Amino acid sequence: LGQRMFGAAACSVALLDDEGEHLIFRAAQGDGAQEVIGLRLPVSLGIAGWAVSSGQPIAVDHVERDPRFARDVAESTGYVPRTILAAPVETSENMLGVIEVLDRTPLAHRDDLGLLSLLAHHLALGLELNRTLARDGSQSGSVGEVGSMLAELGRLGAAEQQAAADLLRVFIDHVRRTGGPARLV
Repeated sequence: LGQRMFGAAACSVALLDDEGEHLIFRAAQGDGAQEVIGLRLPVSLGIAGWAVSSGQPIAVDHVERDPRFARDVAESTGYVPRTILAAPVETSENMLGVIEVLDRTPLAHRDDLGLLSLLAHHLALGLELNRTLARDGSQSGSVGEVGSMLAELGRLGAAEQQAAADLLRVFIDHVRRTGGPARLV
């Protein structure tokens, strides 16, 4: 989704482990995607780690100039980006992880960091709903949450609504492929 929406070479999602000390890359598309899945990155390392630790989205246009960039980690995936966008995936209560976009095609009229932050927020809501369903083993209480998300989507522009719909499709496809929502997190 992020790869297509941003015209990017790659996009990934990393979630915090149970201790909150490492990011584990759970989903990726594009260059280096197969090599990054399952990779564990200390939260103290890299631009992704910085986004999670600070709770702030970040756009780095020249990674080779940024001391936070973990070149050795990028090299281990076989793809070293020139630019990175990263946004924390969090709810008001929990930091869950980070979403990254590598080597995007910027457009003058598009707020890439704002759009990625919006995607990260919706991803966080989906992950929390997934965790709630997995923990409860039922759908009780989830209808109100889904209704709130749909109402929020209704207030977005057409491009953002399409992006959210695409993200939901990716989530549903993942659930179908893996046999259940609990396996996503």
